[in-house]
Amino acid sequence: MQLPVAIFGAGSLGRLAAAYLAELKMPRFSSFVVDDAFANGADRIAWSALVEDHPPSRVAVFVAVGYRNFRARASVFNRVCAAGYEVPNIVCTNAHVSSDVSLGRNNFLMPGSVVEPGARLGDNNIVWSNATICHDTVVGNHNFFAANATIGGEARIGDANFFGFSSVVLHQRRIGDDVLVGAQSTVTSVGAHRAVYVGSPARKIRDIDPVVGVRID
Repeated sequence: MQLPVAIFGAGSLGRLAAAYLAELKMPRFSSFVVDDAFANGADRIAWSALVEDHPPSRVAVFVAVGYRNFRARASVFNRVCAAGYEVPNIVCTNAHVSSDVSLGRNNFLMPGSVVEPGARLGDNNIVWSNATICHDTVVGNHNFFAANATIGGEARIGDANFFGFSSVVLHQRRIGDDVLVGAQSTVTSVGAHRAVYVGSPARKIRDIDPVVGVRID
């Protein structure tokens, strides 16, 4: 029997997750889950209360913490996994995911997104509407692909990267960790790592602090 899914996060991403769970007819836990300090609404339950009253044998958890702070998003995902909860993927009905694609946990593939044959995605990635992950590309964990972003075939993407609206990474390029690619930017070079890149072709404009990681302010 499929466990009801509790959504960790009550912001816009959490509400989107709730809407798509309903479309997929996946059973949902009655309240959003939030950190204890934010459990002040009728539709919210504190994380500590979930752990105490709803063990992993009774509920799964989907992490829908927003992408503005990548370190915080990864931290919540790791906390949920450490507590023993199942963390399902949400793959919308009109996303196209090839049958041989490998998906980790807690991936969110929105309407119109495409993941081509041979691609592999790790954990906790968001692939927004009409974004494309091309064939044989390997994606790490905690990445965000905005609407219409395109990652070329046989690319290698590390962890905790942000790809803005309509950004492009060319075929066989390598992206490390903690990279922000600006909207409508095109990555043509190899080896982007811990920096912000903008333009077409994309140029590095500043470094990213490895402690803070990518933040969208």
